[in-house]
Amino acid sequence: MMKILHLALVLAGLCGGFPATAQSSQDRPFEPQNFAHLGARIERAYAVEPDRAMLENALIQKSRALELDRPRFDQCLDEADENPAFRESLAGITGAVWNCVSRASSSEDHALYAHDLTQALLEALGQGNELIGPESLDALSAQAPGERARECCALSVTDDRIVLRIANGYGQLPTQEWRKVIENYRPARAVVLDLRDDTGGALPELAELADLFLSSGIIVETVGRSPRENARYSARLPDATNGLPIVVLVSERTTQGGEILAASLQDNGRARILGVQTSGQSLIRSVYPIGRHYAFTLVTAVTRRPSGQVIAGNGVTPDCRIDPARADLVDWAVRYAKGEVLCPLD
Repeated sequence: MMKILHLALVLAGLCGGFPATAQSSQDRPFEPQNFAHLGARIERAYAVEPDRAMLENALIQKSRALELDRPRFDQCLDEADENPAFRESLAGITGAVWNCVSRASSSEDHALYAHDLTQALLEALGQGNELIGPESLDALSAQAPGERARECCALSVTDDRIVLRIANGYGQLPTQEWRKVIENYRPARAVVLDLRDDTGGALPELAELADLFLSSGIIVETVGRSPRENARYSARLPDATNGLPIVVLVSERTTQGGEILAASLQDNGRARILGVQTSGQSLIRSVYPIGRHYAFTLVTAVTRRPSGQVIAGNGVTPDCRIDPARADLVDWAVRYAKGEVLCPLD
């Protein structure tokens, strides 16, 4: 298992989210038996108690859209209804549905049908739960974290400002290098952290990045149903900016780790947030293998900002609403940080 945000990557930050797999590859087929066991894996690890009735309905609707022997399928479901264990667990539901689908269809179709039912189940769970196909897994394995980190991020120190731009996803960041540059740049009077396209990275890297600008305080907490998903990250090093005013730029594209970073600096009173409401999609996702050629992502925890508010569904509200596409926004943000201009809504 690869742990998104905890140990490896923010999935959407890595490659914008994995593309949906239209069907199983002929050379690397989906293995039908894996669907029947999917319910147990979800029930153990999902961030909240799954809605079994909703998921059962989604699976049955998807099954009826397949080319099945409908009378045989319906009869099988009626028989399953007589078993008290059918709806006692998600594992019982997925096992019973797959038993009925396999009995009412040709074995030649089982790989494709199991693939489609897996996709339907994950989609019914909601945002952040996806099936990953062979091509996307190959792309994930081929990523070079160090190269990706340097391509996505840029630190510049010029005149009276320090500007750090974070875009897309990232792996291991040169945070210690940045700390030395920031600590030794004396002319700076303001810091701009540009997160307008930031989808974030691994939680340890995010915590190190936030710790550049904090000397104390909680950075983020993760909360899941499993105790091992619960974690707290706190600042532990001196503020590299020595208290310089910080402005964080956000947009509707700021998501995942970008939201964690903005929220931590806002709640700790270290930054003013400029832009528009962020996406509200910060979730902890894990990648689980499913057979030899596929995997799936599952939301295993939610993130809480230092104030205690869950970021998912809420996002980060800017202190000053301003068009994030404004051409001179970085220059304006520096002036705002130095108190030379006021927010248009102030």
